[in-house]
Amino acid sequence: SFFRTSISRPLSRAKTSWNGALCTTRFASCSNTVDETGGDDASAVRCFGRTDQGFRPFIWREGTMTELPLPPEATSGFASDINRRGDVIGGFWVGDELGGALVWSNGERALLPGLPGLVPFVRGINDRGDIVGSVGDGTGFEVPVLWRNRVPINLNELIPADDPLKSCSRLDVADAINNSGMIAVFGVDVCVTPSPLSTYRL
Repeated sequence: SFFRTSISRPLSRAKTSWNGALCTTRFASCSNTVDETGGDDASAVRCFGRTDQGFRPFIWREGTMTELPLPPEATSGFASDINRRGDVIGGFWVGDELGGALVWSNGERALLPGLPGLVPFVRGINDRGDIVGSVGDGTGFEVPVLWRNRVPINLNELIPADDPLKSCSRLDVADAINNSGMIAVFGVDVCVTPSPLSTYRL
């Protein structure tokens, strides 16, 4: 069953257990993050780099690079995160427009659904396979989303109406999720002018 949650007070800074790095391959360069918490796939790195055919996502593991397949309509793509099972999330562009979100798992590629009329963008995945990110319409409007069993859930709908912070908090983008299910979400305090960008914990 889906859970209901509440909003914590804004965090001063979002903290994660990931460190940025840079790897160089036959691609010009790629951004990557390394899971330092251990586990079966702790040595795997998710990357994306520029080629003469646009950006491409790949896995870098023990000195071997494996490109991740994109849909045939994609002109470029990226990898956002990887968990200790080796599941990778990312997305792709079609021309200048975001085409959708992807998950690569057990050698297979799957599209993640968005919400009606909105395109998904994924940012984080935990070891259970829960995925967080947002959906938007390309104009700057975004809704924070949790994908559980690859089913999208609007996180705003999980906040009870009597939550004391709900009336002042507009949640926009879910950025990360840990193995306990806690989610870091970017949003704004609409009861303050000008409205500051804040990070909330759900």
